[in-house]
Parts: sequence; structure tokens; C-alpha cells
Amino acid sequence: MKYLLLIVVLGLLWLMFVKRKGAPESRDPDPRPPESMVVCAYCGVHTPRSEAQVVDGQAYCSPAHAEAACRR
Repeated sequence: MKYLLLIVVLGLLWLMFVKRKGAPESRDPDPRPPESMVVCAYCGVHTPRSEAQVVDGQAYCSPAHAEAACRR
């Protein structure tokens, strides 16, 4: 019985080793560089500059906040 248990444990360890070795690492081939953040003038949330809505020199996190600020 103990030999059967030993064979099962060794078999599981071998399968784990083969599975880890055979699977290629999935890395992003071209990681994006860090981006500067801006603060929403309406709610104060930090948003990447590329995703911010800029109206009259003020940055907003979404079009809804830009529109709400214009209505003020």
C-alpha cells in the first residue's frame, strides 16, 4: 500500500513538473511605458492622461463629469 501511495505522489510531482516546464510564459511582448495621471476637476479621481476628457484646460475622468462641470 505504501509503495502505491509513493508511486501516486511521484506521478503527481512528475506531472506538475512537466506541465510547468512545457507551458511558455505568457508575457506581454511590448509592455506600455508608465503614463502620467491627471486629477478629475469634478470628483478628484486620478485618470491616465490619454483617457481624460479635457474641457477648457480642466481634465475630467469621464464625459459625464465634464458635462456636469459645464452645467455648474
